Amino acid sequence: MLKPFEKHWVCWNDRQVHTTADDADIRCDMAKSEQHALRDMPTHHLLGGWLRSSVAFWLVVLMFGWGQAQGSTNATTTALERDIATYQESLAAREREQADIEAALGELADELATQIAERDRIGAQLVNLRRDQQALEAELTALESQVAANEMRISELEGQLAVLETRLESLLVALHKQRSNRYAQALADADNFFELRVRNHYLAELANQDVSILEDIRSTVRQLADAQSQLAEQVNARSATLSELQATERRLAASQGQLEQVIGDLEASQAGQLALRQDIIEQQNSLETTITSARRALASERERLAREAAAARRRAREAAAAEREAEQRELLDEAEQTEAAAAALAVPTRPLEDGYVLPFPNPQLSKRYGEEGPYVFLRAEQDYTAVRAVKSGVVQIVQPVQANTGYLVVIAHDSELLSAYQNLQAPQLEIGDWVNQGDIVGYLGGGTLIPADTLKFFVGLSQEGGGAAWVDPATRLGFVQ
Repeated sequence: MLKPFEKHWVCWNDRQVHTTADDADIRCDMAKSEQHALRDMPTHHLLGGWLRSSVAFWLVVLMFGWGQAQGSTNATTTALERDIATYQESLAAREREQADIEAALGELADELATQIAERDRIGAQLVNLRRDQQALEAELTALESQVAANEMRISELEGQLAVLETRLESLLVALHKQRSNRYAQALADADNFFELRVRNHYLAELANQDVSILEDIRSTVRQLADAQSQLAEQVNARSATLSELQATERRLAASQGQLEQVIGDLEASQAGQLALRQDIIEQQNSLETTITSARRALASERERLAREAAAARRRAREAAAAEREAEQRELLDEAEQTEAAAAALAVPTRPLEDGYVLPFPNPQLSKRYGEEGPYVFLRAEQDYTAVRAVKSGVVQIVQPVQANTGYLVVIAHDSELLSAYQNLQAPQLEIGDWVNQGDIVGYLGGGTLIPADTLKFFVGLSQEGGGAAWVDPATRLGFVQ
């Protein structure tokens, strides 16, 4: 099913008739019916029928006169419709890009939240670690103070012990002397043996008391030395723990620094994505404005065409009311031209000597083979001309090559020969369709870089293993080298 504007173009190319989109079906059917009538009826019967029927006569006036007046505006309407379609495709592409950026922003936000949570966790570990480190440093300071106090106490006791040892040595010497003297004196002063034993006992007790004091001091010194060793071991253990805490703190600080760098990179990437999204939104707004303007221009162009159509109908009615013979003669001449045009549509041209037909009447060779590539450019007499198959064959390819160069149709004529037609509007053919020589392949004007009256034409020879060797089409179409 053709859309209204597509039927509008089919009517124009087949019959040189324009109408609005609303009555495109009616006008297109009328044009095609007349085309078949022109092709099948002899010329003198056709002209006699027009003279005998005033209704058919003024219908020709309406369609042909208005078609001539509207020919120059048809390209504008199609160009506006094509621009609107292009803008809508660009708008859809921007919307897809915006959706991708939104998804990327969501992933970045999740990753950023994860990294920030990890940074906060490590920060809390660092706070706890520094608190433990401070407590350990305080405990280590207290232990070092105890060690210093014990060392001072040991030093004092050792000094006292040295003094006591000196005194004890002197005491022992004096005691020995005293004992010798006392023993002799006691023996001399003792009245009996019992008194002598009593005196000797108490002298021995005094000597043992000094030795006991000396042993107590030595025991205290040994205890203090043991305590000093234990305190030194505790200090060493606390120092090792403090070193481990310091190493852990440095490692966590380094991890925290790396996380800060990652978070900074993520925030920068997020800012870039946000800027890109804003730019796409601005482009989208601009495209929407452009589409609105193009639609407004298209509506204005259609209104203008409707007004001109109404004016053409009015002029046709005025011409019918006047019934001047000169105008009738002119209309008959135009009818003959229309009949010739219809005959040309039925049989575009006679085959050339080597079995080809021209893709359209009176083509001009605007660019020769090899000037830009393995093809030629053929220029038609007017824009949007119907393009016909140079030989019969099967459709192999129907696809748009680029947005700026229109559709490409490739036809295989036999196992070796190919022909390709580019800069076509969207054709009605499908892959696998059979086309006869002279059948319409499509209509010019599908691209924007190639003019609407120009065909990009290829001729190729199939090769073994696939592919084609492109040759000069000009010689096969009768152009002189």
